[in-house]
Amino acid sequence: MGDPRSRELELQSSTAVELVFSGAVAPPFRVAVPATVYPPREDTELLDSALAELRVRPDARLLEIGCGCGAAAIAAALRGMRVVACDVNPLAVAASRGNAARAGVEERIDVVEAGIGEDGSWPDGVVGPFDVICWNTPYLDGGEARGGPGVGRPDRLGPLEDAGMLDLAGESGWTGMLLSALVARPDVLAEGGVVLLVHADTARGELAQTRWRRMGFATRALARERLGGDERLTAFAAWIPWGGLAPEWAGKVGSTNARLLRSGAEPGERLFAESQTEGRGQRDRNWLMRPGDFAGSWALDPADAEHPGGIGDLQLKAALAAAEAIACTLELPLPSAHWTNAATLSARDVAVRWPNDIWLRSGKAAGCLVEGRQQGAQNSLVLGIGVNLPAGAGEQDEFPLAGLSELEGFTCALEEFSRYLDASVASMFERHPVVPDTSSILVRRSLWALMTRWLADGRCCREPGGAWSRPVGLGEDGGLRIVKEAGVVECREVAGLQWSSHQESSSTAAEMSSSSFEGS
Repeated sequence: MGDPRSRELELQSSTAVELVFSGAVAPPFRVAVPATVYPPREDTELLDSALAELRVRPDARLLEIGCGCGAAAIAAALRGMRVVACDVNPLAVAASRGNAARAGVEERIDVVEAGIGEDGSWPDGVVGPFDVICWNTPYLDGGEARGGPGVGRPDRLGPLEDAGMLDLAGESGWTGMLLSALVARPDVLAEGGVVLLVHADTARGELAQTRWRRMGFATRALARERLGGDERLTAFAAWIPWGGLAPEWAGKVGSTNARLLRSGAEPGERLFAESQTEGRGQRDRNWLMRPGDFAGSWALDPADAEHPGGIGDLQLKAALAAAEAIACTLELPLPSAHWTNAATLSARDVAVRWPNDIWLRSGKAAGCLVEGRQQGAQNSLVLGIGVNLPAGAGEQDEFPLAGLSELEGFTCALEEFSRYLDASVASMFERHPVVPDTSSILVRRSLWALMTRWLADGRCCREPGGAWSRPVGLGEDGGLRIVKEAGVVECREVAGLQWSSHQESSSTAAEMSSSSFEGS
């Protein structure tokens, strides 16, 4: 490549190129991109598309970190947002200012030469609070510059800018540095504000959502883009769950679900118990809570039960939330980051038994129960989750017990686990005023991927009085698709469904693993 300094000077003396940026909803506009300034590419389009999905008010305040030539910031300003854009590259700052003036939005964009410090310090001259903070984070691993369409650095980036595309060394990367900066300065994010990040599904990037969950933030994947080869980009939103309302901890209760239902709790209220004496599961089974186990309930929006899948579909989401909390404890990628990531949990023998139970190899470790109650004109809806943390001992009803402490690498205390689970439930269920609701398709894909571990030894199921059948997928409303003599039907009889505990045939496991997800 020659002398890096000569290459940098050569590029800086070259003529800027003009490109047309077609925003997600804004009219196309032209931007001038000087050499050594990052041009709009697939990742920029992904960021803009995710920004357009947010339900922000027209005059919301946006901070974009690493604005490059200003394309995403200008598109946001054209949609009415008030923007602060920053970049550590002075040529990028100049380009963003010039492009904003050309687009006629210079009054709505303030461009600052600044960035997040490697020590997690907040950039000088950037004053919050902001309704949205977004960052198309540097995501390349290693020092190699990979070329080719859609992959690696553009040819017009010099050695210094190429280095700027590399993620920060260490486990957390730049995404973690932003998290540290926000934890140190929570006032920078407005009440109800969100962080929107684009990251690559690299070894470090796959854990981005996990790290935000572990710090108590809710996260929700909004958009994805496949680049060349196996490279994927994901845009996800992160926010402080439940408006910052802390859960209530009770020393001893009968049933956390029953207490929230009686009180007519508002959505977002939570009750966690150190001891629960009258816990229950499906079919009015007792749920025995041992010392050190978790028991808690969340008040949900009653409107959540009105969609076609009803409460059954909500229990799928609850099971996935519990599985994602377990992934956080083991520092594994979240299943919702990309549905195939559920294999990381399956490899640890974590599985889902449709629709709402978490199983380990040794037995049942967690269960979820959604219940509703009508009092006059007022409807209430609650979700209860019980999780065994200490190693299992004996049986409960007909099920052997298991505890998460049996998992290799599990060292999580009760309070810590409750934070991960609370953030994961919010990620699935919270109706955030800005962030779009959870994708049902994504939930079903992730659940089916986790169910295949449960089915891998040939387990079958049957409805009351019916014959043993083979599950082959999940329907559009969350029902279990099973094979009968008449063909594939959808089972929604949760209460009476029975599962085999033995291998029905040697071919069943192979058929299960090869079956495709229905409705994808």
